[in-house]
Amino acid sequence: MEIKISFNMRGRSERVPDAIRIAEKLKGQQEGTFMVVNCKEFSKEVQELLHLVIYWRRTEFEINGLKIEIKDFWLLKEVLLCKRNCRGNCKLVQGDDWWKGIIKALGLNGKIPVYDSKDEPECWFRHCGSEALLDISENNFRVDRDKLIEAYKNKFQVIDVVCPKYKESPYIEEIKKMDNDKVFQYKYQKLAWEDEDELEVGITPGEELFEQLEERQQERMQEFVMLVADEVEKRLLKILDKDDMKR
Repeated sequence: MEIKISFNMRGRSERVPDAIRIAEKLKGQQEGTFMVVNCKEFSKEVQELLHLVIYWRRTEFEINGLKIEIKDFWLLKEVLLCKRNCRGNCKLVQGDDWWKGIIKALGLNGKIPVYDSKDEPECWFRHCGSEALLDISENNFRVDRDKLIEAYKNKFQVIDVVCPKYKESPYIEEIKKMDNDKVFQYKYQKLAWEDEDELEVGITPGEELFEQLEERQQERMQEFVMLVADEVEKRLLKILDKDDMKR
């Protein structure tokens, strides 16, 4: 494994001296205003250095020639610390929320997906590979097969580069066989509070009691305000009477 880290030694962060100290332990070399570290192991020192410099402007991080973006850093860490106990399918891919959402949206699990939100089908494609969604209507949508596959590869390329056991999701083969004109269906499950009739039926005794208490509290507050107003009025009248008597 070839790891390369390059960071600016003249950055504004107060942790620059700490980063330089760790880089020197890793036998880093100064190149102009940058410190460059080359190593072959994702050791604790490398992890510590990355935690310091990964978010600094102009920091560059490569592994096996692949430039790692900030958004991929945490996935890379999971890959490098993975125990490699998978059986043919990467657990990091299987457990990824975006990929699980795509599988559900395409009905690859053998079921027509049912959503609680009208925006939910679209959100799976918006997160990664939004261009793969060609069009969407009330109960169906189409996707661009090639762009969806490209989005998958971009999303998980870090795993592909780093893990020697990595294999693509078996669903990729199914997606490759899809026609771009294929229409995928989904159902929208209407929420209870979207219908006034259902809302009335759905009120529990506890909620009804709470509403009654709230109404009573408002009535008491109005009564209190009226009492205060009456008392203030009485006192003002007394003051005015005394003033008239003095005159």
